[in-house]
Amino acid sequence: MRTILKLRWPISIVLLTVTISLFFLAPNLSEQAEEAGTFQLSDQMSSQVAAHILDEAGADDQTIILVISLASELDDPMRTQLTTIITDIGNLGAPITSALNPVANEQLEKQLVSTDLRTIMIPITIDGSDEDVNAVAQEIRETIIPEDITAYITGSAIINNDVNMSAQAGLKRTEVITVVLIFALLLAVFRSIVTPFIPLVAVGIAYLLSQSLVAFFIDWFGFPVSNYTQIFLVSILFGLGTDYCILLLSRYKEELSAGHAIKESIINTYRTAGRTLFISGLAVFIGFLAIGLADFPIFKSAVGVAVGIAVLLLVLFTVLPLFMMLFKDKLFWPSKKAASHSESKLWIWMSKLSINRPTMSIFVVVLITVPLLFTYNNSLSFNTVDEISSDYESVQGLHAVEASFGKGNSLPVQIIMKSDAPIIDTPVIPHIELLNTAIEQIEGVDSIRSLTRPTGEPLGPEVPVEAMLGSEQFAQVLAQYTFSEGTGMTMDVILTNDPYSPEAIETLQLIKNEVARTVENTPFESIEIAFGGITSINSDLADISSNDFKKTATIMLVSLFVILAFLFRSLIMPVYMLGSLLLTYFTSIAIAEFIFENLLGYDGITWAVPFFAFILLVALGVDYSIFLLDRFREEANRGLSVRDAMRLSMSKMGTVIITAAIILAGTFAAMMPSGVLSLMQIATIVLIGLLTYGLIILPLLIPAISVSIERFIWWPFGKKK
Repeated sequence: MRTILKLRWPISIVLLTVTISLFFLAPNLSEQAEEAGTFQLSDQMSSQVAAHILDEAGADDQTIILVISLASELDDPMRTQLTTIITDIGNLGAPITSALNPVANEQLEKQLVSTDLRTIMIPITIDGSDEDVNAVAQEIRETIIPEDITAYITGSAIINNDVNMSAQAGLKRTEVITVVLIFALLLAVFRSIVTPFIPLVAVGIAYLLSQSLVAFFIDWFGFPVSNYTQIFLVSILFGLGTDYCILLLSRYKEELSAGHAIKESIINTYRTAGRTLFISGLAVFIGFLAIGLADFPIFKSAVGVAVGIAVLLLVLFTVLPLFMMLFKDKLFWPSKKAASHSESKLWIWMSKLSINRPTMSIFVVVLITVPLLFTYNNSLSFNTVDEISSDYESVQGLHAVEASFGKGNSLPVQIIMKSDAPIIDTPVIPHIELLNTAIEQIEGVDSIRSLTRPTGEPLGPEVPVEAMLGSEQFAQVLAQYTFSEGTGMTMDVILTNDPYSPEAIETLQLIKNEVARTVENTPFESIEIAFGGITSINSDLADISSNDFKKTATIMLVSLFVILAFLFRSLIMPVYMLGSLLLTYFTSIAIAEFIFENLLGYDGITWAVPFFAFILLVALGVDYSIFLLDRFREEANRGLSVRDAMRLSMSKMGTVIITAAIILAGTFAAMMPSGVLSLMQIATIVLIGLLTYGLIILPLLIPAISVSIERFIWWPFGKKK
């Protein structure tokens, strides 16, 4: 630290110059997240195999739906207007490949016009990327749809685009709210006009530099990225960075209050609180670095936070000492006594229970948390539509389709069959119908549309297989349900449940099993079969997210155990430190599940939330136990008994930890106005978890266990002499 203080100006100038330069040179992180897409599944997953088959065959066109809602029943003038709309859409040309006219014939009308004749679907096929799809949708809105018609355009690509747009808009709101909230909290904590600016400037430099580095790493090394990357960088760096600044500034004020000179106070601050800061930062860094071992790119995208933590530590060990030397004791002006330096009366009171009556203290924690654990069902939601407000046109269109045609009609399961040779001939047709019949018997299946059931109903025995193959009408059906010159075939399975629901995923598994059984000893036995559609994607998400959660959580906990055992010279302390965090996580997610499922009516917690909430809560919560137990280690090494060292540590660190927990919880609370459901749920779990840990579990459970195992707390290494 003496060398850093001596070279403080050159170091700070170089760091600031690099930050500003990279800010202007780095790629746009928001655009990189948008290009990466919402779902980034492995090529081996069933939904991606289906997409790959269609892509190779040149049949990977995307379909969007123009939904028209009529005030009265469909009549002849409206039929004429619909035909005009279809013609105008076709005249737009590439990348549009087709637009089905719902009134072209009786079969299409039965399929695309609701039974009350007031809702009409116009499927539009587009050969292009998601960007092309959304561009076409915008052009249709602006140039084709008459102003006097109520119409919506919806589809997976449009919904995903709306989710991305909502996330980016939410990020901007979160950034502003986070900065304002932190400033207000620091103003209240330190009662100083000067102090709040110091963490904001230091953390702001760290955020800008780390964001630029992550953007470059994405381009250079294929770093994973998603909408979560940037919003986690904002929340964690500003929240955690402010916590670390409070830790350092509080110890700095404590050293000044002891009568030490400015330079000596800074050196002492970094020798004591700086060590705690380094341990805490290292633990968080390892926690987020472990995410890089996940398989799912969306989960791995949070590894960018590890870069941010490394940069944050660099800034706090170089730029913050500059501010301390520059402002000296005026850094806290005009306050004479900052709240962060006062002893915590709340924690002193709680220490009387946890240290003097540890068994009772443990019982209180168990009484508060354990009953909540029994209410947790691990109910997950895969409904992307819930992520955004119903104000979006894509959501309104989807709801209109669901209300008039049934939820399953909006996004059917697609069965893809592909062979090396043509598979459509006279002997095969009966087997297609047998497969249709078998699938239709499955509970949760409403109907199936295929070559032999273009409208969802069997053609019947009165239509011989041979008038059917040779008819002009069948030629249209053939074009709709086959691809690659007859070597590929598709079937659309309409579910009775919402395609996004967990029940739909269960039905899909039944369909997969039935297809595998039915194709045995048939012409379809040796061909490739895959399953596409949003339900198939969600089924793959359920599998990979569950496996990644277990693997990453294990790696993270083992890594943290090793580093904590090494730094605290104990195999016992890391066990109850991490155990207390696991208790906090399951308590918090149980409360969140009750709020969002039982009170707000969602299917459950969004599928990605448990993974991110666990990583965030454990990585961030471990900081507070380190804050307390590293001060405890310091006092114990001075010769105090376990009880006295813990009592003094709680009185000194209580206010710092409570303040830090409130600030970090506040930065996550800033996600609430984002409008993105998964972010709101993550924020809820982390907010509840941090406050529960800082106000209940940490002051009651950790000290109680520590004094209960007093003789073995340093096992097997022993206390440092």
